[in-house]
Amino acid sequence: MKLYNLISESNDSNVTYTELTPIDRKLLQFMLGKGINYKDEKLIYKFIKETLAIDDLEIQIRLINLYKLNAYTAQKLEKGFLEMDKVVDLDTTDSNDYTKVLAEFKGLPETFVVEEYRGDIRDYYNTYLPEYRIFDVARNGYESYQIARDYGEAWNAAQTRVYDIIQSEGYDALNQEWLMGYVEPDEREIELYVREGTEERVRDYDEDELRDQLFNYNSEDWDIYDGAGYDTKLYKEEIKKLSLEIQEKEFKKDNVESELIVLEKDIERLDYYSDDETNYRDMEYSEEIDELQSTYNNYKRIFDELELYLEESYKELDKLQTNLEESKTILEKYSGESLIEMYIEEVTANRTEEFVDDIDSFLRYGSMEISEAYEYGYIHIDSDEVMEGAVSDDGLGHWLAGYDGGENEETITLEDGNYSDPFYLFRNNFWS
Repeated sequence: MKLYNLISESNDSNVTYTELTPIDRKLLQFMLGKGINYKDEKLIYKFIKETLAIDDLEIQIRLINLYKLNAYTAQKLEKGFLEMDKVVDLDTTDSNDYTKVLAEFKGLPETFVVEEYRGDIRDYYNTYLPEYRIFDVARNGYESYQIARDYGEAWNAAQTRVYDIIQSEGYDALNQEWLMGYVEPDEREIELYVREGTEERVRDYDEDELRDQLFNYNSEDWDIYDGAGYDTKLYKEEIKKLSLEIQEKEFKKDNVESELIVLEKDIERLDYYSDDETNYRDMEYSEEIDELQSTYNNYKRIFDELELYLEESYKELDKLQTNLEESKTILEKYSGESLIEMYIEEVTANRTEEFVDDIDSFLRYGSMEISEAYEYGYIHIDSDEVMEGAVSDDGLGHWLAGYDGGENEETITLEDGNYSDPFYLFRNNFWS
């Protein structure tokens, strides 16, 4: 018995063997003689398909597997595969759960599975998953998969991927419309931004434009301003009218007062000649004095009425002038520096409220992207919530399966014959 055959019969539980058929030996030896690299599945496949013209998938898989496992040993024998009766069919020495699950998932020998990346345990977001490639004979190309032992590990890996994207590319890398659901405005910073912009632009407007814009924000201001304008005009007209009336009444009062003085003097003159002891007045001037006194009384009544009227009129005039000054004060409030300050305050307050309620309108106002607003502190984004939401909304495959976005479950058979919990496989790549 040949040395190799003696070795092959050793009790190695990790290795199983199969008998070679004559045709197997010839085909394998032919490949060995052509110097086909046993580590290159693609080269082996190409030779089998094109040179050996074998199209049967099962035969292709069998020959590739046997050649990969045994060519190294065959090279050491004088006649190569022609000296080998039994060859290795399965060697699980370097097998692990990942090679098993991927091979089972694809329906291919574990020989076709190679570790690409062992995985990296992170301090914070836990893990990047191990990555394995497999040669897909049916497609004549390599596929690579990330593999998670359970759903939790897959979830952590997906969040890690989102986290790294944010760190390396920023929030611009995420769907902006979706991201808006995680944006929180900073009211204070937005207010400062709006105020600064308003102060810069306010000098570009004349007073009429400022008032128009101000009144667009607050119709109550328009009502106050318009009312003050109307009242000012009305008060001026009333003051002018009342002033003329007072002037006329004052002139009339002066005339009446002059008449009273004359009447007083006439009465005093007649009274001078009267003698109470002799009753001279009654006898000679009584009738004239009575007539003068009656006239005097009439004028005095008119005088008193005029005084009363003037007293009330001056009060009314004072009131009108006070009201006029108040109206002018209101109008002055809506002009000059006062108007500018009022405009800035009103616009700032209204736009800040608008932007806090609708952050998208703020971004349009400032011609900013979300990432820019975030950088300047106008908005806040909870990265933990973003990561959780991204994975929850888009699914594990979207973040871990770069090739097709798929999420695949597969189990392996345990030593006790039961099935393992599902592994999660995510396809990253394909290349021929």
